[in-house]
Amino acid sequence: MKDVLLIADLHGQFGKIDSFLELNPEAVFIAGDITNMGPVDTIDDVLSRIDVPCFAVPGNCDPREILETLEHSDAVSLHGSRSTLAR
Repeated sequence: MKDVLLIADLHGQFGKIDSFLELNPEAVFIAGDITNMGPVDTIDDVLSRIDVPCFAVPGNCDPREILETLEHSDAVSLHGSRSTLAR
């Protein structure tokens, strides 16, 4: 895997996510603060636009219910866990 996209601190501002995805990453990592204390109902739409493996961890500006949203999405929630990527 060569090209990965790491994004963080979106704080609910998803307007430019499509332009980032045009970089054609092989995987996307979302490193917290997806929302700005909610709401979490808009996250499903954003995650559905990502058609490569997506790994996400909530941040301190994300409400607790984001964990359930991530668990029911196609993204892999890294909250409280770890993952090894093979070379």
